Amino acid sequence: MENFDYDLRSIQEARDLARRGEAAAKKMAGYTSGQIDMILQNMVRTAEAHGACLARMAVEETGFGKVLDKTYKNHAASTLLYNDIKDMKTIGIISGKGNHGCGGAGGPDHGHCPIHQPHLDHHI
Repeated sequence: MENFDYDLRSIQEARDLARRGEAAAKKMAGYTSGQIDMILQNMVRTAEAHGACLARMAVEETGFGKVLDKTYKNHAASTLLYNDIKDMKTIGIISGKGNHGCGGAGGPDHGHCPIHQPHLDHHI
């Protein structure tokens, strides 16, 4: 495989990762909020533990940017983002307007999906 085209190899790797991601999403579809929270907390801990190293690697690999800036970016994309969303409900009915027939649902297939219940239109 030494003569294999690097572009074709990267395309195949991306396809393989996408397939693995799809399989993981299907498996996670049945997880509880608590299980998802535990995964996110572990991701944040790992990102914080390795953020500076990943930043150095990115600068070395690309030749762009500053390690300190990339370290902060990793911190913002992990810890700061998690702190902003950790109390948000992300599974099941996550928002609603009572008897107005509108609301939102969250889950692995749709993110935040608006819901409209036409049989309740007479309440609007």
